[in-house]
Amino acid sequence: MIEPVIVIADWDADGVVSAAMILYSQSYLGIYPLKGKKGVELRPATPRTLSEALELKPEYMCPECVVFLDIPFTKYNYSVLRNFREKCKDVKMVYVDHHLSTIYHSQMLEKIIDEVIVGRSATVILIYQLLKSLGVKLTIRLDNFARAVNYMERGIKAPPELSNMVKLASAISKALKAEHNPTLWERLIKWMASPLPFTTPPPLDKAIEKARQLAIEADKAIKDIAMDLAMSAQRVGYLRFVDARKISNVSATALASKIRHILRQPVALLARRENFDVLVIKATRGLVAKIADVVYSSGIAEDIGGHASLAVLKLRKNIDINTLIEILRRASLRI
Repeated sequence: MIEPVIVIADWDADGVVSAAMILYSQSYLGIYPLKGKKGVELRPATPRTLSEALELKPEYMCPECVVFLDIPFTKYNYSVLRNFREKCKDVKMVYVDHHLSTIYHSQMLEKIIDEVIVGRSATVILIYQLLKSLGVKLTIRLDNFARAVNYMERGIKAPPELSNMVKLASAISKALKAEHNPTLWERLIKWMASPLPFTTPPPLDKAIEKARQLAIEADKAIKDIAMDLAMSAQRVGYLRFVDARKISNVSATALASKIRHILRQPVALLARRENFDVLVIKATRGLVAKIADVVYSSGIAEDIGGHASLAVLKLRKNIDINTLIEILRRASLRI
C-alpha cells in the first residue's frame, strides 16, 4: 500500500535533514505539505536515479503528495517529472532545491510542479524558513542539525556550541555517500525526525570508516596531479585557469577543489568528460554564481549544475579556448 506522502531526497546531510524536517512536520504535526497527520514513504535519489525513486508501486496508485528535496534539475529528469504529472494529475508536487541548474530552470518546473521553492541557501534552510513561516516549532535535535548543515554548506566555521553537531552531520553525509545504504539512510531520517529526545542514532561506525578510507584514497590519487596543475595555472583576471583536459580517471570537481585549496584563489578548471568538455568553477560562496552567470549567459555553455560554492558547466562543442579565457576574464571583473 502506497503512503499518502512520498519524500524523495538526496543522500547527503542537506537532503537527509531536509527530509527529516518534512517527515516531522507531516507525520508528527500534520502541518506540511498536507494538512493532517499522514504516513510518509522515504526514498533516496540522485539526479541519475530519480526515475527509479519516482516509480509508482503499485503502478496504478498515485500518492496525495510527492516532495523532492535537494535534487538538481536535469533535462532528462524534467521529462520524468512531466510523465509522472500526466499519470498523476491530481497529486500535489513540491520541489525544493538550491542547485544552480534548478534555479536557472525554475520556470520550467513551475509549469508542472505545484510548489517550486528555490534559492542559493542550502535546501535545509529553504525548508527551515518555510516551516517557520507556517508556525512549525522544530525539536532541538532537528533545529541543531539544520543549523549545522547550513554552516557546512556555507563553508564557514560554526560556533563552538554547534561544532560537534557539524562533525556528526559531516560524518553522516560522507558515510551515506560512501555506503549508499537505503536502510541506513531511512533510519537516520526517522531518528532525526523523532520527537523523543533520548533515542539512540543508528550505528554508523562501519560506514564512516569506509568513507574515511575512500577519502584517503581519493586524496592520494589527486594530490600530485593537483600540485602540478596548480603550478601551471594561468592567471585570468582574478581567476586561475587550469586546462586539465588531458587528465583522466580523476574527479574534475575534486581536482578543482584541491587546486583551489592550494592556490587560495578562485579556480576555473577545464576538463574532458567522454565526448564533451566541462568547466568547473570553484570559489567561495557567492562568487561562483557571479562567475557562472557570465559564462552561462555568454552562450558557450548548454547546461549548468552545481551550487553556491561550485559550478559545473557543460560547454558546447568546438569552443575556442581563447574565447573561453576572454569570457572568464570578463567574469573575473564581477568578483
